[in-house]
Amino acid sequence: LSSDTTNIQTDVHYPTNNALIYDCIKTAHRLLKKIKKDKSDQDRLDKMQKNAKELNYKINNTKKDDQQQLFFDYMTILSMLIAESKDTVNRYPATKHIIKLSEFLTSFDKVFNMSLKHQILCEKVPNADKLFSIFEPHTTILVKGQRKIEFGHKMLITRGKSNLILDHKVFEDVPADSNRLLPSIDRIIENYNVQPADSSNDGGFVSKANIDGCKEKGLINIVFTKITKSLKNIAQSPEIERQLKIWRGTTEAVISNLKRGFDVQRVLWQGFEKFCAKIAWSVLGYNLRVITNRILE
Repeated sequence: LSSDTTNIQTDVHYPTNNALIYDCIKTAHRLLKKIKKDKSDQDRLDKMQKNAKELNYKINNTKKDDQQQLFFDYMTILSMLIAESKDTVNRYPATKHIIKLSEFLTSFDKVFNMSLKHQILCEKVPNADKLFSIFEPHTTILVKGQRKIEFGHKMLITRGKSNLILDHKVFEDVPADSNRLLPSIDRIIENYNVQPADSSNDGGFVSKANIDGCKEKGLINIVFTKITKSLKNIAQSPEIERQLKIWRGTTEAVISNLKRGFDVQRVLWQGFEKFCAKIAWSVLGYNLRVITNRILE
């Protein structure tokens, strides 16, 4: 078995505070205009939207140190629209637009609160308290080494020597790789009723708990590409250890084939459940292709 993780992006733009506030204002403006048909209400909403658009442009073209007053004016518009949205949801009958507006209210409040802390009060906001999209609120921030930041979900795959993906898992949070290896092996033993003999994984999975856990599950060769000084790979011979390290490197090719061949670098399906469904269908398609190639051979 060989496990590895990869980042799958959700369909969101880069989430600056400016962009998120403008998303909230545009969405509230659009839905309120569909609900309120009075011309004076429509004109007032259009004026607020126009002012917000001007502030959005100014913030994008103003140095960071000079943005505080602009954000204060910007968030004043947002607070007015949030208050009006809540009042509208409470007073109007439940139409499809009212229901949609009510679904956005939690996201509106979260964007307002985190922008207030960061832009006005100059406080640091932990990633756990941030919202990265009002349209895909399940999105998490993904940072891997010195690479650029991505937004989506981390995914674990475990494959066998046939190159079939035997297990995959999409995480709603951002777990450490080392905590996900043993549950994947457990799922494979339970789902396939087999006893794995070898495990070759990336250095991010190495830990004493994982080595001991693999031994308890009956694995014979337990190899990691990078090992800490206090731990050692377990292999029947140096040659087997070398071959398993080489074989683990091809797991990245499996991930690349899955992501490029079945278009899951960036998932366009909306909502976390559909996000997971798209990946599951893609894994199924990848496995069918591997099986078909074997049959043709």
